[in-house]
Amino acid sequence: MGDWADFVSADMTRLSRVKLVEACGIQRSIIYQNSQVVTLLRDLESELRAHGVLYGRSADANCAHQNGLTHDEELEQRLGDLSASLCKFNDYLNEVSNSLVVYPLSRPK
Repeated sequence: MGDWADFVSADMTRLSRVKLVEACGIQRSIIYQNSQVVTLLRDLESELRAHGVLYGRSADANCAHQNGLTHDEELEQRLGDLSASLCKFNDYLNEVSNSLVVYPLSRPK
């Protein structure tokens, strides 16, 4: 449990997603698209800040709080929402595609 330093970003303000993906052997998209994973990582990072493992984020323009979320967190949440919407749309397209197979195209004689 004392190896958190191996997984932090260069500025020590968050966990490195690249390092986590490599260590866990998972696809990168999971940590951005799965809302439960996004929430768990955010909560874990807050806990690690409270214990002094991670530094607090600066209040510069790149991390200004908006609606209780930093710019980076807001962007990650929006990307996750868009990815979920894209998955739903792809499912819909697959359903439509499968239903079209039932109706063969008539060919001109």
